[in-house]
Amino acid sequence: MSIFDTLSSAPFSAFANIATILSLLVSSIIWLWLKYRSRVDNQQINIHLKADSGEEYNLFARIRRKNLTRSEVQGLLGVIPMREDNRSRYDPSPIAKADFFRSLEKAQSGKSNTLTINCTSEELNQFDLSKLQKIK
Repeated sequence: MSIFDTLSSAPFSAFANIATILSLLVSSIIWLWLKYRSRVDNQQINIHLKADSGEEYNLFARIRRKNLTRSEVQGLLGVIPMREDNRSRYDPSPIAKADFFRSLEKAQSGKSNTLTINCTSEELNQFDLSKLQKIK
């Protein structure tokens, strides 16, 4: 008699079989969930600068959703070349507004694949717009 015959004839074999099937089912569900979250977290997010005049520009770099934080956005804005007649550091006031945080939350939670930073024309014109991709 082999060990498999002993296990299958044991009084707990039905319980063991059910526990094995449930463990397999739970493990599969967890694996699928983690695969889905990994796919969502690794999606690339577009960042748009949108002026109140209707002009809209796409930043030259995209960022993974899992890395999308206020400080990362500030870093991306900091590497946009400034206009020659402007100062060396950008004015961060567009990312200190409530609508920026709402847009950031939507992008972080997966409800949107675009982070839109609303700003005035003056705030937008501090950047060298020839280095950005115009959308509208």
